[in-house]
Amino acid sequence: MLHVFGLSALDWLGSPNLALLSVIIVDVWHWTPFCFLLLLAGLESLPDDIFEAARIDGATGWQILRDITLPLMMPAIIVTFVFRMILAFKVFDEIYLLTGGGPGTATEVISFTIYRRFFTEDQSGYGAAMSIAVIAIIAAMIIVATRATAGRGSKV
Repeated sequence: MLHVFGLSALDWLGSPNLALLSVIIVDVWHWTPFCFLLLLAGLESLPDDIFEAARIDGATGWQILRDITLPLMMPAIIVTFVFRMILAFKVFDEIYLLTGGGPGTATEVISFTIYRRFFTEDQSGYGAAMSIAVIAIIAAMIIVATRATAGRGSKV
């Protein structure tokens, strides 16, 4: 495809500089519809009467977005963010299928390292400790995310 535009071919998965970017692009492509559906469900659940009242009061589109839509959407945004954060930590299948952690260790992430410790290096204790550490990190990040947004519920 790049040759059609006069560009040279790129080794997307074989180049240490491009391999991680390629995996990130695949992961974003993989999970964007899920995030979109979560946010769309949140948007569809918003009450119409609030928006109608704002329009009657003369609010502009920007004011409605900033002062009504975003605050009401905050719970859906938080849930989507937390889901995506958890999914980002457990990315394994794309890396295993596309690069196997390579080239070298360019695309090796924590979940792939845990897999290698358990199944290829036979270091189950070390792999279990890494798994517990990842669970603790994710739990701490979820707690921080929910506490940072705890007072931001719908204030309309």
